[in-house]
Amino acid sequence: SDYQLFYAESGFGCSPTASGRKVFGKFIKDGEITNFNRSEFLGVIKDECIPEWAAEKLAELISADEDESEGITMGGM
Repeated sequence: SDYQLFYAESGFGCSPTASGRKVFGKFIKDGEITNFNRSEFLGVIKDECIPEWAAEKLAELISADEDESEGITMGGM
């Protein structure tokens, strides 16, 4: 059940009105990056239902992503 929690980050499938179906992201449990079709999701978890361990891991994943994006430069442009 721990691997049912997935952090959707991008893809046309993240938008309910888009015609695309792909959703890119990572599992909260271990950070494995993968993708799914929008139809493979059961829904969005309510904030009050997120287990404590998952909220902590999600905060770690988000801060790691922010740290990576700060290190990206345009190579002198």
